[in-house]
Amino acid sequence: MAGGSDTWGLPRASRSLRDSRYACCLAALFTLVAVVPRYAAAQGGNSAREFWFAPPDVTDLHNPLGGEPLYLSIAAGDRDADIVIELPANGAFSPLTGTVAAHTSVRVNVSVFKGQLESRPTNTIVNSGLHILASQPVVVAYEVANANNAEQWNLRGSDDLGTGFVVPLPRHAPFANDGSYAAPHQAYASFDIVATQPNTLVRLFSPVAVDGHPPLQQWSVTLNRGQVYSAGYTGTNWFAPATHPGGAVVLADKPVAISIKDDSVANPSGPCRDLIGEQLVPAAAVGREYIVPKGGLNASGDESLVIYATQNDTALFLDGAATPSTVLFAGEYHRIDLDYLAASIDNALYLRADKPVYAVHVSGLGCEMGMALLPPLESAGSYHADFVRADTQSFSLLIVVPTAALAAFELRDAAGNALPLDTTAFRAVPGTGGAWQSGRVSYDAATLAPQTVHRLRNSAARFIAAALSGSDTTAARYGYLTAYIATELPLFADGFEVVP
Repeated sequence: MAGGSDTWGLPRASRSLRDSRYACCLAALFTLVAVVPRYAAAQGGNSAREFWFAPPDVTDLHNPLGGEPLYLSIAAGDRDADIVIELPANGAFSPLTGTVAAHTSVRVNVSVFKGQLESRPTNTIVNSGLHILASQPVVVAYEVANANNAEQWNLRGSDDLGTGFVVPLPRHAPFANDGSYAAPHQAYASFDIVATQPNTLVRLFSPVAVDGHPPLQQWSVTLNRGQVYSAGYTGTNWFAPATHPGGAVVLADKPVAISIKDDSVANPSGPCRDLIGEQLVPAAAVGREYIVPKGGLNASGDESLVIYATQNDTALFLDGAATPSTVLFAGEYHRIDLDYLAASIDNALYLRADKPVYAVHVSGLGCEMGMALLPPLESAGSYHADFVRADTQSFSLLIVVPTAALAAFELRDAAGNALPLDTTAFRAVPGTGGAWQSGRVSYDAATLAPQTVHRLRNSAARFIAAALSGSDTTAARYGYLTAYIATELPLFADGFEVVP
């Protein structure tokens, strides 16, 4: 690292899814069984030494300058970490370098590079793939920090990489994009793919039309290291969730990373429009059991658990029920409304599926929304998670923990000072026989200081935790802090077969 620079090299300016055609095409795509490598189960949170990300295109007309500021938030653990930020496919981009001291964080403003970072236009190969290297494990997040259209993508290192994905974008009719922005400034939904190796063949399939491609037809692109391909629909009625490519399938012959975004999304409980997004894990890393804690959307805000099946005949069971609430085809979308949950009584839903599913939680504050991919209960979690509060706005931890380990938590700041964690906010999760607890614990800025590294630790068991922050009148951010532990599971073990 050149001189351990702390300047970061910044310039001063510069279908129905039961449609037989869809089922048949999916069967053709998933006739082989693939296995992803086993990654070491992290004892910490989302810390890693290498990260890949395809930054999304965010409209510049929502609270202009929309999509700005842009930050990379980087927090170091127990050792100083030298950092390189680069765009490997863009030879004109000079890498940014710097050092993050142990137990501290930096927030690198990369707004000046927006034109080189954002993955646009759709259906075009661009050189915008972001690659971050660290000499020691760090926690990294990509922030779109616009005051009225914000979201945070928590990056997970190798857990984000894979060769097979289903795209779990919400398709709930009330969650429409703002349709008032004309091309090329539209606020639309997309999924963005970045290659980590040269000559990567990526095959794609979507149940709905995307730019340049009709529905229900396979196509392919070849990407070099750091190149990005963005798939989305910007045609007539692009703002309608029915046109969003939820359920699209991506297969690659080498590991890729995929981010998703849904821009300037409306909420039925108020006038808000907010950006939501997430970095995906491959289908081989999703699970069968999830606990989704209630966030802070209004009582009529359609807080949602969004589920996409990865195999045919996937039965979903809620809160320990013996009878499935529904049975899904491969790639089929299902939404569960969570507005009935309340912090004072049942504050979480327990989902069990008999085959692996993607589970996405659309939550938020008031009518401002955020989106997070839920970690599977059976394979995810950490003994500790390092995190940074971005600003002085509302901040809550959403925590899921084995009941026997609830008393074993400790929360400390970078100086080692103990901070309170209100265990009275926790409730037993229905359907788990009292084995699991869920709670939402809120902190003011005087107790949990912004831009300071904090560590949540449990000495008895792995736990799952997310941060929900922002304001009920401006924007919300939502993302998980603990590890998605990849396991050696077959990818779509039974294929996307057609079941009679």
